[in-house]
Amino acid sequence: MHLNAGDRLGHYAIVSELGTGGTGRVYLARDVTLNRPVALKFPLQRAEPDSKARPRLLREAQAAGALDHPNIAAVYEVGEHESQPFIAMAYCPGDSLKACLACGPMPVSDTVSILAQVASGLAAAHDGGIVYLDLKPGNIMIGPGGQVRILDFGLAKITGPGFDTVTNATAAGSIVGTLGYMAPEQFRGGEADAAADIWAVGIITHEMPAGRHPFEGGSAASLMQAILEKAPSSLADARPDAPPELIGLAAAALQKDRARRRLTAAEAAEQARALLARLAAPGVRALSRPGRRRWMPRAAAAALIAVGTAMFLWHWARHAGKARWARDIALPRIEELAARIHGGISAGGERGALARRR
Repeated sequence: MHLNAGDRLGHYAIVSELGTGGTGRVYLARDVTLNRPVALKFPLQRAEPDSKARPRLLREAQAAGALDHPNIAAVYEVGEHESQPFIAMAYCPGDSLKACLACGPMPVSDTVSILAQVASGLAAAHDGGIVYLDLKPGNIMIGPGGQVRILDFGLAKITGPGFDTVTNATAAGSIVGTLGYMAPEQFRGGEADAAADIWAVGIITHEMPAGRHPFEGGSAASLMQAILEKAPSSLADARPDAPPELIGLAAAALQKDRARRRLTAAEAAEQARALLARLAAPGVRALSRPGRRRWMPRAAAAALIAVGTAMFLWHWARHAGKARWARDIALPRIEELAARIHGGISAGGERGALARRR
């Protein structure tokens, strides 16, 4: 089923299609009764039969609907249109973390802020007896002002009271999730718990500042083998400016042995908030951004060359007695060169700001 702008579903008016994922199609709509934007999610029938799509959608609605947290997208209701179920949830404007990572490594301060919010949302889910099991950049939205929300609880494992009627899609022996963010025990078909979410936190914590996955694999099979057998690449090597606290947090979350992965989401959130406060404290050295350190030496070298050239020309003109030449030619040339250097630095700063906004 495909909907067009202007179509009505009860008190919802379709505005546009937002996108299609692995199991669902999402539309931007307006709740005409409450006059607010909402996101309507329909299961994709081609992705799975109706016997599985409906319970999965209901499980997502129940899991997210049971949580009231600023870092989790709220679910408003479960509805049906032309025999097709859908859930109405909060519309979260902004970009996905996946889209942000496509632009390259992220500043450490942004990494820590996003980490604190993701871990806080996961902690609320875990406290409510819900294991997310599909944490990945595509399911994390970053809105205006840096507000982070976790989306899509379709694979969630619900262990709390009141959810007995919902079929569990994550029973022992089944493998569900997204390849690059699944914990080793998930590949083995073992019973997954909150520690699997912590593993995904570790992957993302490395990926944001490093700009690449901590495990290398040219194919699905080689990536799975690396996750199961190889050590993750070093965050300290990828980002020498990363604080020790961030490096330690990523290492604790990426313990292959489930028994040694003792970090909880609440602890990760607390550590990230403490690190964020330290980075924001007066007197703390500003963290460098990837690429900026490579550009600045070239700018500094150009400035030194310009200054050296200007001093030489002025000195030569002065001692040669060519005052008019110095005034009419040398000085204007020096001023032009200085302006060009200043303009280049300003343009570089503007490009950096634009890249950060993108």
